[in-house]
Order: sequence, then C-alpha cells, then structure tokens
Amino acid sequence: MKATITNTSRALQGVHSVDGLVFIDAGKSMPIDVADDYVERVKALPFFIAEWHDAAPEKPADAVSTKPKGKAPAKPKGQSARNARKAPAKAASSKAFDDMSDAELKTFLGTKGVTVTDESREQLIELAKAA
Repeated sequence: MKATITNTSRALQGVHSVDGLVFIDAGKSMPIDVADDYVERVKALPFFIAEWHDAAPEKPADAVSTKPKGKAPAKPKGQSARNARKAPAKAASSKAFDDMSDAELKTFLGTKGVTVTDESREQLIELAKAA
C-alpha cells in the first residue's frame, strides 16, 4: 500500500516496504510502498504519520533497501517462512552498509546504542554488521 510516511520520533526508523527495509530519518517524510503485512504496524506506531495514496510513489535516491537481489533461497525443511527470510535480509544488509555514507552509518549505530568517534569506514561497517 502506497503512503507518504513521516517519522515524528527523534531517531532513525525503519519501514518494511515491498522493496525491503527503508530507513526514514528523524523528522523526515518519504514516499514508500509499504509491504501488505506491515500496513497495520505502520498505522499502530505512534511515531509514524502516514498519508495513504493510490498512485505509486517514486523510490527516493537516498532510500536504503535491504531486499536481496535475485531469487530467494529455498526454505529448509522444518524452518518457518519468517525465519527463512531472515538470512537473506541479513546478508543483504551487509551490502547496504557498504552503500551508506559515514554519517548514515554513524546514525544507524547511534540508534543501536553504539557510540562512535574516530573509527575508520571499515570499522564503522564492521560495527554496523555486528549491531
């Protein structure tokens, strides 16, 4: 479902879109095609203000997507569908960290409670992967 979502919190927040996880900076708005199974969650979260649309929003250039490219891996026997989706998203998030600027990495780490000062880019990426 398409919406323009405003993050009214004082921290970076993520929304599950049809293209994967999209982060919205504090106080910013972004057009997002919200994943069908996440619409009710967006409506319930007090720090999101959603303006729902019929038209397709454009994907912003600064959006960070963690949706893996290509075909999804086969689900192992006995593994739930939800857990089967976690491994590819985690692998894709490593690539997403490489695409983030140093400032975005520091913001992300700050939301995870990690304090950073003079770390190199490689150290920031490693910290983000571990967070």
